[in-house]
Amino acid sequence: MTDSRLGILALIVIILIFLYPKECGDTGTAIDTVYKDCNCLGLKLGSGMVGYEEFSCYGACLECSCYKVEIESSQAATVDVPCE
Repeated sequence: MTDSRLGILALIVIILIFLYPKECGDTGTAIDTVYKDCNCLGLKLGSGMVGYEEFSCYGACLECSCYKVEIESSQAATVDVPCE
């Protein structure tokens, strides 16, 4: 009986750690600001203001990529940059 309770407790702890929200990137439209975008294995939710949004991952954050917005010929374009 003690082993089953310990197993259930361990399962609850693992689920809570997996589902604890983790920072998983941000996005926006400001020029020369580096933004980060991550893939999420789970639920990815955003919160923020108009023009800027932060993302949280309820699960596991996978590979990330970084980019910035640049103006070229009066049009905005995203340029991939290395993540720091």
